[in-house]
Amino acid sequence: MWVFCQDDPDEAESGSGRVPVSEVMVPAARLRRPSWRDSRLLVGVLIVLVSAVVGTRVMALADDTVPVFAATATLPSGHVLGAADVRVVRVHLGAGAAPYLSARQAWPEA
Repeated sequence: MWVFCQDDPDEAESGSGRVPVSEVMVPAARLRRPSWRDSRLLVGVLIVLVSAVVGTRVMALADDTVPVFAATATLPSGHVLGAADVRVVRVHLGAGAAPYLSARQAWPEA
């Protein structure tokens, strides 16, 4: 394979202007020193931050638990419940949440 080149003085005299590709000298592209201002680094950090925020938001929206009151210990039949006997837990109840005492309001006083 041949390359057309007019910069070679030896070839300019002969008039052909062609040089073998293996003899063509091309300066090597030099790598720059890494920098904190490198656009690829900034874009990469931005992608990671955006994906973390979006993932957190999606997981928060997917949380369909509801707060309800649950007994802290086994209680005997007929025991009068007080605020010390219960704690708030988050559970997945779906449509069956109606019979449970919701913890969205304060504990009912007697």
